[in-house]
Amino acid sequence: MSRKSLDYETDGQLLINRIKEAFADVPYPGDESIISTPDHILICEECRGLYKIFKGVRRGDTLEGEEWFDHLGYGMSFFSSSGWQYFLPAYLIQSIRHDDLSSLYFSIDSDGELTEYWENRAGQLSKEQCEVLVDYLSTVVELNRDYPYSLERDVAALEQWKERYQAIALRDQIFLV
Repeated sequence: MSRKSLDYETDGQLLINRIKEAFADVPYPGDESIISTPDHILICEECRGLYKIFKGVRRGDTLEGEEWFDHLGYGMSFFSSSGWQYFLPAYLIQSIRHDDLSSLYFSIDSDGELTEYWENRAGQLSKEQCEVLVDYLSTVVELNRDYPYSLERDVAALEQWKERYQAIALRDQIFLV
């Protein structure tokens, strides 16, 4: 059984526009804050390779070009929290353009050793950014509804980010008071 495809010309383009709008004001994190830490880059060949790929690259550069889809997907696990927020929209947009939407990089580990990792990443997002990520994941669930291979993971990720959205909305509401 194959996965459904997104109607790129309508739904895909609308989602891309919302992603661009939600992340438009996220500043470049600086070369030293893209991947992990400078000390870690010195000892980790994998992170050093990604650092060399992304150093000095602006998000707009990663929105076009076939090679960026693979680089962004690989980087999703290694970006620092500010690098993740900065390149997240490029990954989402590239996955839509490649019709390869997935929840793989969005399953929050809330009980394990990656709790702080996810808290730092999720804590970077604004309410609007989290909302567009929820919309992306809702699309993933809809496209994979008849594809049991990943549906359970997709639904779990969507529910986690819906909860995260509620927490961010509450956080923002408290700051307004």
